[in-house]
Amino acid sequence: MPTPMALMKPGPQPTAPSFITTIITDPIPGSVVLLHQNAFTTSRGTTSSAPFEFAGTWPARLIATAIHAGHGLRPELAELIALPEADRLREEDPFTDRLIDGFDTRVYVDRSRFEVDLNRDADGAVYRSPAEAWDLKVWHDTELDAANVAASREIHTAFYDELRARLDECAKHGPFVIYDVHSYNHRRDGADRPAAPEADNPEVNVGTGSLNSERFGGIVTAFIGALQAQRVPWGTLDVRENVRFFGGHLAQWVHENYPETGIVLALEFKKTFMDEWSGIPDEAHLRALNAALRETVPATLAALDKLEAP
Repeated sequence: MPTPMALMKPGPQPTAPSFITTIITDPIPGSVVLLHQNAFTTSRGTTSSAPFEFAGTWPARLIATAIHAGHGLRPELAELIALPEADRLREEDPFTDRLIDGFDTRVYVDRSRFEVDLNRDADGAVYRSPAEAWDLKVWHDTELDAANVAASREIHTAFYDELRARLDECAKHGPFVIYDVHSYNHRRDGADRPAAPEADNPEVNVGTGSLNSERFGGIVTAFIGALQAQRVPWGTLDVRENVRFFGGHLAQWVHENYPETGIVLALEFKKTFMDEWSGIPDEAHLRALNAALRETVPATLAALDKLEAP
């Protein structure tokens, strides 16, 4: 993914947390942009690169995020993890960063949710034991040690501090929308077993559980209508609201901190764009979904324009 060169400018750089390896300054005073590196191709998913990136043009009225796209682990965690890499990949949201390519304003996360889950609150962001990770044995030891838990929580804190700085600027210009893009498995019984029933598993689940629907319901309706109207090679998209997922911590955090201006649509794409067991993507399917999602922007912004002042 290209470095956001347009955000670079000369001058002193802000002090960064110890885990940040590369930073550039940007137009928001005192904020940090973290350079994106695709760690997906590394042999064990280890990385010493910066864990997340805020890219594109800020402030903005529409932001697209892929906070579970990452597969990287810092080296010290890679030595401790017991979960096979294929199993870890299956529980991540690979290629969701590709679904937001082309948006003017984007947030990418390169670290695996098994290092830090940015869609959980700070207390639950680190999977210390199987009970916190769907009963999966994540670590060779019974529980992850306190020092590594603290290091991962540093990333969580830094991410939400940076997000607050960005969204504070966005909110000064009025309401804004976040497309919070995720994906979910629908062949958990095995690659050669039937997929989960379509009745309970829409191709795109729009989670709005923490959204003020009375104030922002028109945004949701406009987005769903626009996405349903898109033609894709296999027909049209099955897009429904709050069928399987209702939105996670990122949505809740935004709605609590920006109740009159922040609108998060938590978008869960069924993994029809890849083989969830082999990890191999369907490139044409990915491109079609990315194009369909980008085509919803005019309708979403038009609905945003119609919001009355609080």
